[in-house]
Amino acid sequence: MSLSGDALKSLALQASLSPQEEMLETSQKNQNLYIGIPKETELQEQRVALVPESVSLLVANGHRVVVETGAGENANFSDSDYSESGAEIIYDTKQIYKADIILKVSPSKR
Repeated sequence: MSLSGDALKSLALQASLSPQEEMLETSQKNQNLYIGIPKETELQEQRVALVPESVSLLVANGHRVVVETGAGENANFSDSDYSESGAEIIYDTKQIYKADIILKVSPSKR
């Protein structure tokens, strides 16, 4: 199947008038999160909002994670597990609640 010269020109003209995709350069926004993990205070609550592996992933992506001392004890995670993952261990509960995002398992009664 061969196209005549006029048909080929017409086809090329249609292709040039079609919308063309363009890749625009986008800048990365510096959106680092400040995340606080308080110790769970509910009776018989054994869980913690984030495990050390999750903290490590967040810290590796540039976020700041603060964990209240003893927050992971009932879930068998020590403060050193969290600090080795890049979290800051905080001894004052009021400092935890100054974070932009608070992660808890059960609702706070504050």
